[in-house]
Amino acid sequence: IVGSAKLLELNSSKLDEETHIKCLNLMKSASQTMSQLIEDMLVIGRAESEQLKFNPAPLNLEEFCRHLVEQMQLEIEEKHQLSFDCMGEKTIATLDQRLLHHILSNLLSNAIKYSPQGGEVRLELEFQEAEAEGTEDFEMTPSPIPYDPVVIFRIQDSGIGIPKEDQDKLFEAFHRCSNVGDIKGTGLGLAIV
Repeated sequence: IVGSAKLLELNSSKLDEETHIKCLNLMKSASQTMSQLIEDMLVIGRAESEQLKFNPAPLNLEEFCRHLVEQMQLEIEEKHQLSFDCMGEKTIATLDQRLLHHILSNLLSNAIKYSPQGGEVRLELEFQEAEAEGTEDFEMTPSPIPYDPVVIFRIQDSGIGIPKEDQDKLFEAFHRCSNVGDIKGTGLGLAIV
């Protein structure tokens, strides 16, 4: 960021418009990366110190997921296509929107990042009716307390996959799989998930 800013500062009048825009885009991209890294570190720090707040509230998951996919589609290369499917009749569940955003955006980002050849990255949302725990063995009158549906998120890609020897370390902070090669990353995404 500093290098691009210095280049613009010292050579602004000598740069053509294309180079000027390229420098600005590099600065924007680098600042977004830095901002995401700081946010990731803060989330992990709060989780490790048991200060990560859980604020569940009713959330329209179909709308939330559709918006997330549309937002991420704007930020990725054309070689990737994001798609979203919702299965089930209900679309509302009680979840923490901020934490869910961290989870799904990290999973989708990984699916995109580790699919270097491009292709489809698919997010599926499935609702299944939940039963009151323990009621299957007893004859009870229906409970006045509504039960949220079971919510299943599936993310599918055709990327490089995860080697078996790395699977037991997936959620360790800063761990990167042995097959990532020169794909950039911090090893924080799945630790946050």
